[in-house]
Amino acid sequence: MNEQQENGQSPNLESAIKALGAVIQGQMARPLYLKIEMRDGELDISQVEYLTTEEFAALVKADVRTVYGWFDRGLLKFCKPIGTGQNLIPLRAALHWIDSSEVKKEPKKKKGEAKTAQG
Repeated sequence: MNEQQENGQSPNLESAIKALGAVIQGQMARPLYLKIEMRDGELDISQVEYLTTEEFAALVKADVRTVYGWFDRGLLKFCKPIGTGQNLIPLRAALHWIDSSEVKKEPKKKKGEAKTAQG
């Protein structure tokens, strides 16, 4: 009997615990963004969660270049915090965008279609 079996842990449980630990460590290494504004004469401070372009692309199963195209066409809200050099998508905006099916795929052209339309 190995040590894992003696402790009542299966190899699958141990790998799940390690994976969860890696996720938690990754989240703790992320920058903390705060939104500070005045509401009704009082200072309101709230934490805002963002996705990087790469995280959003993975979430919607799209190429990163496609996401940059959505930025350029104004289809997806993003911000670029001073000093970061990153495009960040507010988590709420990302979820709203996914939920409202704002992904507008352009129809694929058939091979001979572009030539006949011009000629």
